Amino acid sequence: MLSSLPSWSRARPGRHTDVLPRLQSEPVTPESRQLRSFVAVAEATSFTRAAAGLHLAQQSLSQQITVLERGLGVRLFDRDARGARLTAVGRLFLPEARAVLARAEEAGVHESAPMWPWLR
Repeated sequence: MLSSLPSWSRARPGRHTDVLPRLQSEPVTPESRQLRSFVAVAEATSFTRAAAGLHLAQQSLSQQITVLERGLGVRLFDRDARGARLTAVGRLFLPEARAVLARAEEAGVHESAPMWPWLR
C-alpha cells in the first residue's frame, strides 16, 4: 500500500504508516494564510523578502509553502541561491490563488480559516 503513495509521504516501515493512507485520501483545504504566503513569495521572488513583508520568520514561511505544495501534490517554486521562481504549475496556480483570496476578502473570511470548509 505504501508504494502507491507519493515518495515524499512514504514513512519508514513501522512509523505512523497507519495514518498515511487516511491523510492521502482527505481533500486538500488550503488556508488563506498559505495562499497569501504563496502569492507573497511569487511576487517577491524571494522567501527572505516575502517573509520580511509578511512579518514572518523565513523558516515559518518556507514551512507554509512546503505544506501547501505537499497538500497539492505539486512543486510551486524552483528554489535556488538567487531566489524562488514559479514552476509552470505555480504560474497557473498564481491567478487562481489571487482570485480565491479576493473572493475570501469580499466574504470576510478569517485569516486562518480553510478556504473550502465544506470539504472537511
